[in-house]
Amino acid sequence: YEPANLENAAEEGIHDWTHANACHSTPDMSAIYISVRHLSRITLIDYESREVIWNMGKEFPSGQVDFGHDLNFSYQHDPEWQPNGNILMLDNHNLGPEDSSRAIEISIDFDRDPVAEIAWQVWGVPYARSQGDADRLLNGNTMVTLGREGVIFEVNDQSEEIWRLTR
Repeated sequence: YEPANLENAAEEGIHDWTHANACHSTPDMSAIYISVRHLSRITLIDYESREVIWNMGKEFPSGQVDFGHDLNFSYQHDPEWQPNGNILMLDNHNLGPEDSSRAIEISIDFDRDPVAEIAWQVWGVPYARSQGDADRLLNGNTMVTLGREGVIFEVNDQSEEIWRLTR
């Protein structure tokens, strides 16, 4: 668990400790990956054996994260495998220290244990405590939505804003 969740749990002791907010299959359909928001973790699971292949994200007291500790994403939404093998998602970034959310693309080098690195990101997104998504468009740009904030915008590969709609 993430320690702040324990502090913020409802008085009656009910809390959604994991809050899985996305489940997709890999392009070859051999595995599924889930986004576990309250653990700031993405988990890859072998489809046939149902065994966990890896956990990527923040390290918490469980000690079950294999890599990606330094990516500093937290409370993420809807990671999606990209044609180039990277993962694109919205990082709500609730655990800061920055007071902004971001769209982030992560490359994973499976030949190096694996190692994850930030391939692309766009900061300056208003802080979105919950909900949101980042999708790669056919023109190569990225569409970012911030559900509760009522913001949708498009950026190019240089992170330059193309347009924005604000409710």
